[in-house]
Amino acid sequence: MPTVTTDNITDSKFAQIASEAEIAKTKAALETNGFKVKVVENLAAARAEVESIIPAKAEVFTATSVTLDKAGLTEALNSDKYTSVRDKFMPLYGDASKAVEMRRIGSGADYAVGSVHAVTE
Repeated sequence: MPTVTTDNITDSKFAQIASEAEIAKTKAALETNGFKVKVVENLAAARAEVESIIPAKAEVFTATSVTLDKAGLTEALNSDKYTSVRDKFMPLYGDASKAVEMRRIGSGADYAVGSVHAVTE
C-alpha cells in the first residue's frame, strides 16, 4: 500500500489513502487514456523509478512540488547529472517581457516531472 502524507490537511476525509482496488481502477482508467502508469510504495521507490526512466543529461523541467522535494527529486533532477530547465528560465522570472520565452523554454523539455494534486472518481 503506498504511503500518504497528511501534513496540513484540515478535513480528515481528504487524508484517507486510496484502497488497492481504487488504485487499480484509477491505473486502468489512466492507461486506457494513453498514460503510462507506475504505482510505487513510497517516496524512495518513486525517486528510484523516476531516476531509472530519465537518462543522464536529459533536459528536465521540475514543477513546484512538495512530493518531489520530500523524495529528493527536485534537488536530484536540478543537479549537474541532468540539464535543468528551471535553471534556464529562473533568471527570466519576474520580467513580464520574458513570459513567452519562459513558456517556450518550459514546454520544450525532454521530461516534465511533477506530482498529482488529486484524482477523483
